[in-house]
Amino acid sequence: MYIEERFGGEVGIAELFDLIAGTSTGGILAAGLTLKEKDKEGNYTGKLKYKAEDLLPLYSGEEAKQIFAKSKLFLLKYPRQWFFRSKFPGANIESILQEKFGEDAKLSEAYTKLLITSYNIEQRTPFYFKSTDVEKYGEAEDFPIWEIARSTSAAPTYFPPYRTKKYGGFFRHEDVDGNEVREQLDRVTLVDGGMFANNPSLLAYIEAREEIWKRSPQYKMWSELMKDAAGRGMLAEAGSQDFEVPFFLLSIGTGQSRKEYKYDKARKWGQAQWALPSIDILMQGVSESVHYQMSYLLPPFNNPEKTPRYIRINIELDKEHASMDDASDENTTRLRDFYGDKIIENNRDKLDEACNILKQIYDLRMARRQDEA
Repeated sequence: MYIEERFGGEVGIAELFDLIAGTSTGGILAAGLTLKEKDKEGNYTGKLKYKAEDLLPLYSGEEAKQIFAKSKLFLLKYPRQWFFRSKFPGANIESILQEKFGEDAKLSEAYTKLLITSYNIEQRTPFYFKSTDVEKYGEAEDFPIWEIARSTSAAPTYFPPYRTKKYGGFFRHEDVDGNEVREQLDRVTLVDGGMFANNPSLLAYIEAREEIWKRSPQYKMWSELMKDAAGRGMLAEAGSQDFEVPFFLLSIGTGQSRKEYKYDKARKWGQAQWALPSIDILMQGVSESVHYQMSYLLPPFNNPEKTPRYIRINIELDKEHASMDDASDENTTRLRDFYGDKIIENNRDKLDEACNILKQIYDLRMARRQDEA
């Protein structure tokens, strides 16, 4: 919301980026922020359906409570559900996402390009919902937005896996001899993308470089310029693909907790006790390692201002407010009002610098569109 406010409330997040990537709850937000507004006849109005503030009810208020509600029948039927069932039924979150995002909105209709992660537990491989895959492979990859949001947030132990209504695409992999194998699938069974990509920054970087930047008209001109500079000894051993790629990547985390797992307790744990701590450790460890990698992949530009190409924003949550499924008024108010203000206060310089860069990019994009018109 802070970024939108810096643009006077007239520009949505999706209008500022060529690609938005998200995992789990970040995937839900990414999808929601790129939805186009339609009139009663189903025609695009030219506006975005939601601003960031409009998605708050998914995390606080009645929508959040419905998502994280267990029916009395469910509790009676599965009194030992903690061990034998997901904590929450999938029907609640599915109905909310269908209502919020619509049942007909497709990936191909997103305002800007999307990359949202999930994991295919049957073929045991990452599964990406990508706008560029729709462009390359067609309708089979053009999933409903609500299904994408449901799949990326199917956190094990919290929600059951999600099985897509249909697919028809291919599972592409290599056999032991390195030959490509294509297996057509009717449906895909998916869980939370945080199982392997809790921080999708590196995936976003690769997608932007390989599928967007290298296919752009500007890339050919830029790469020729870099080759010429390298030929004159200006870039030493750096190749045209790697030298200061003109990207800006803003990475926003959803908070992390430094919950400690003491040796005296952990050494006595068995499989059941390790289930949730393992997921917590895995997700946070992956996120922090990706931040480390991105800091080296996208260092500041080599100009006098040292303009950043990568900015990471995140916040430390107290352990009593770090539960993924606590939708109580007390907790959500604390997250929104205290931690929301704190993340801005602690990162105001970074946020302002990001907004200044985005303003320059946005102005250039608008000027280019006017020239093309």
